[in-house]
Amino acid sequence: MTGSEGGISANQLHRTLGITLKSAWLMSHRIRAAMRDDGTVNFGSGGGEAEVDETFTGLDKSETGRARSMAADDLKAGTFTPTLLDNIAKEATVCTDDAGQHRCLRQP
Repeated sequence: MTGSEGGISANQLHRTLGITLKSAWLMSHRIRAAMRDDGTVNFGSGGGEAEVDETFTGLDKSETGRARSMAADDLKAGTFTPTLLDNIAKEATVCTDDAGQHRCLRQP
């Protein structure tokens, strides 16, 4: 869905996944709805968990079950750390791998 500026068409999903066009159309609308960014979610608010990886896929397990993906120009901490900190609540428990660029997100 994020591979090109216009996304992927229901026809392409239909062909790629081998499902009916009607199912592909419904699936594409549900995926787009799940990806919509209304700016109201701070992942991990209320002390919940926020999961982060190199491409910043945040998952708020305790509150909404929502995810958000963002593109980064590179994997340097200085590039995407400000965006992460803007989207993750201060009280969140951050779950991530041991990548060096995530050091600033670790709990003391």
